[in-house]
Amino acid sequence: QYMRFREIDFEDADALMLSEPFNQALFRHEVQKFRSRYPNETTDRSYSRRQSDDFEPTRHYYNNHIESQYDIEDHVRRVGEHELQMNNFIIAFDFGYIVETVRYDEDQAQVVTYSIRQPHSNIQNALNVESQITSKEKLEKFIEYLPAKIIQDQERTLEDTKTRFIAIVSMVVLVYRKRAGGSAPAELQKFIKRK
Repeated sequence: QYMRFREIDFEDADALMLSEPFNQALFRHEVQKFRSRYPNETTDRSYSRRQSDDFEPTRHYYNNHIESQYDIEDHVRRVGEHELQMNNFIIAFDFGYIVETVRYDEDQAQVVTYSIRQPHSNIQNALNVESQITSKEKLEKFIEYLPAKIIQDQERTLEDTKTRFIAIVSMVVLVYRKRAGGSAPAELQKFIKRK
């Protein structure tokens, strides 16, 4: 039942290829530029703007060196196992891509450019499933969903048909931690302080 997506065989890609680039040299240059600019892994802490008072602090776990489906699954698994030691949580994710845009100049010559589309830190959109993780089994079930998301992105184009995702180079895993028992929700705390 384990699903794998259709890998594009591309020598020395240094990224998880979704499609073959038109200009391999420019593509490789964009990947190298990205790799030199960002550390392999970082963690940021911020506070959620979620409507629910049950989930408050948020952590962003970035992996800026994705080369394979295994890298994606391993990153989510490590983050999930780390967070499960503390509490239940809601998990979401997004990828960072190399995006290829093909335009034609006034002489009808093809002009290909590459850019980076960073993973979104606010991942409350329809492309990402969110799941509450309460056990290792639920974490593994969530990880099984990841290849379906990669396959969906292989088929996806952006603003127009001249723009497409070529490779996944990074990802962010967002963790919304469940509030520890004993502390009252924010609205109730305001009411208690008034008394």
